[in-house]
Amino acid sequence: MSKKFFRFMRGELNGYYLTALNTSCNKASESLEKMFSYFQRMVFKNDTETQGNEVPIATSDLKGLSVFSGTFSPYVWQDSLNGSVRFTTSHIVDEHEYSERGLYFVENEAFSFVRTTQQEYATDINTMATKEARSTLVEKDRQPVGYFPEGENIINDDGSLDFSKLLSSPRAGHADSPFYGEEFLYLAEETPVVALLSSEMLLYLIRAMQWVRYNGASIASMVEFSKILCPNFLFITNIDWNSRYASATVDYGIDENYEIQDKLMREQTFVLLAQKKLPQFTFNKVNIIVERDENGKVTSTTVQ
Repeated sequence: MSKKFFRFMRGELNGYYLTALNTSCNKASESLEKMFSYFQRMVFKNDTETQGNEVPIATSDLKGLSVFSGTFSPYVWQDSLNGSVRFTTSHIVDEHEYSERGLYFVENEAFSFVRTTQQEYATDINTMATKEARSTLVEKDRQPVGYFPEGENIINDDGSLDFSKLLSSPRAGHADSPFYGEEFLYLAEETPVVALLSSEMLLYLIRAMQWVRYNGASIASMVEFSKILCPNFLFITNIDWNSRYASATVDYGIDENYEIQDKLMREQTFVLLAQKKLPQFTFNKVNIIVERDENGKVTSTTVQ
């Protein structure tokens, strides 16, 4: 019976079958090879920080690590689109003030100043406004593209406008709001949009929390994780310590002209983490003017 069995198999184990049998282990281990290669090259960085053959940590692993390390993924107020009024800092070029010539970049949450080479131009600055770089003021003769109805919520959960509610003309007896287009910042409700931290921000948050856990909660740690979460644009201007009540008021300011993605989310994550780790501290935001040299290095910081 053994003879018959092997005699039967002998006719099958040739050609295609022998090749398939020989390479089956390779095919079965392809996923393992990719996994081991990933772990060999993986670093705790994002796409913009990796160098050479380094591979950034995967989002799934980042989330798993945040659960393992006890890092929370907090909700923060994301209102980078809210409000039609944004105040610029002073912007002087050749002894002329051009602070009124700023377009607000929604993604980077900062002003960029245009038309600063001469004082008079033939057209309005709004001709340069776009959906990404918005103007805060509407010129006198501009006509609305529509009207949003009074008393209705016109903002979606992600902070975008609900254009399905846009009216072609205002209704009689109602205070419908004119809408001039997406190249202008628009008025919004007082309740800001709630947003979850992005995977990139979650990575920075884990770094900051691990720093605090390793070095302890202190003023030095607060300064360090402010550098991790808000590099080059958040400045702690004053710490008023109350010895009697063992508490402190921390004044901090934001360089509104500095361009970086998720600026508001970074700021609010910093305050949230600081209040969690230093509950005896109260944080107070102040207006500051930051001057930088041609290389972007900070030369002075002044509290207004």
